[in-house]
This record gives sequence, structure tokens and C-alpha cells, in this order.
Amino acid sequence: DFNNTAFTSIGNNINPFQGRFYGNGHTISNIVIDQSTQDYIGLFGYISKEPNEGRQYLVQAPFQGDSASVEGLGLINATITGNTYVGGIVGYADKCEYIKDCYVTNSTITANSYVGGIAGYAQTNVYQGISYCYSNNNNISGTNYVAGIVGADYTTVKNCYSTSVVKNSSSSFGDWTYWKRGPIIGGDKENPATVANDCYYLANWNGTPNLNTDTTLHAKEVSSDSLKNTTFILNIMQNTDFSADVFNVN
Repeated sequence: DFNNTAFTSIGNNINPFQGRFYGNGHTISNIVIDQSTQDYIGLFGYISKEPNEGRQYLVQAPFQGDSASVEGLGLINATITGNTYVGGIVGYADKCEYIKDCYVTNSTITANSYVGGIAGYAQTNVYQGISYCYSNNNNISGTNYVAGIVGADYTTVKNCYSTSVVKNSSSSFGDWTYWKRGPIIGGDKENPATVANDCYYLANWNGTPNLNTDTTLHAKEVSSDSLKNTTFILNIMQNTDFSADVFNVN
């Protein structure tokens, strides 16, 4: 418990986090990251390390390989503010292996562009994508590319769910920024929200899926009763650290 102590994101575009972080199901609570003029903001601001460049572990993890990754971590009651590329767990993910088995709950995440409950931006070379993550009861807001899981995504997103409220600053159907928000993925520049598999969200996420490529084709709206059902959650999350978590969703 950080008791609302200020925290600086781990890694940036100059010095990215290059190790493997395995949280082993532990949580971090009541953290404040207030860097409203800065880019690459999150618990991990920027992660990037391709395989076969040597090992650099922060925590020894029970798997093979040497690419950067974040796994098995929960973030609770966080307040995170940044400019661009802002996420609860990772701000920007590039040339790395994966983000998986992570969650953010009861938090406020605010930025200008590329903002998500789990990650702000994920490149195509996040080799195994984002999986088995959830964003629960968060308030996520920005101007452009805003979403419950990842603001802008060029990799795969699978077995994730969001019960968070997503807002952007435009509500006009004629404004392109309106199209760049979603319950799971905000979009990508070429094919918005085409890579979400086995992902779910609540109807009250506070927006319409991307109008040019309908997010509901790739992520499914479900009732709050479904997300209170242990069997349903187990089917989504499978055998991950947080697979048994069931929240009192409104």
C-alpha cells in the first residue's frame, strides 16, 4: 500500500524497462502517478526488449525466454495522470513478449491520447499480445484513442474484460476523435478494433464502439450478472493468478 505516495513510472522511451516482471499475483494499491505533461506513463512507462539480447530480470519468473514482459500484477485504487501513451500497467509496449494476467481496479486514469486501463499503446511486435487482463470499475478519460483495456493496439488482445467507464472529450459523431474510443480497444490507425478475441464488456461503458469498424464484432457486450458468475470468469481467465476473482459489478 503506497498510501497515496507519489510514484514515477518505471522506464521511458530513452531507458525502457527491459526485464521480466512477475508479480506472482501480488497487488499494488493507492499509488499516485501525476505526470500530466509527460509521455509514457503507467506503473511501467515503457517496456521494450527483443528476445536474444541477454537476460535482465527484475524478478525471476517461472518461464523461458529473455524478452521484456509484465505478468501477474494487480493495481488497486490508483490515480494516474499523463499526456500521451498512458496505461494502468504499461504506458507503451514495444519489441517485447507480452502483458498478461494483470488487472486494474477502482482507479482513475487520465491523459490526452492513447490511454487504456491496462496499456496505452501496444505495437505489433508485442509478440504474444495482451491476454488474461481485466479493467474493473475504473474511470478512464482522454481526447483520442481511449479504451478499457488498450488505447491503441496493433497486436492481439484476448481473454480480457472491462467493466470500466470510458470517456473522451468529444461527443460529436462528426468528430473523428469520437471514433477512437472503445470498451476494449480504442482503435488502431488502419483497422480499429480488429484484434480482440474472447473479450467482454458491460453495456454501460459510456460510449458507442468505433463507428467505422464495429468493436462488437470482436468483443462481446455482456450483462453484469455474467461478470458476477464464477464459471463465466473462469472461462475467460482460465488458469491465471486472478482467474477466481469475481467482482460486484453494477
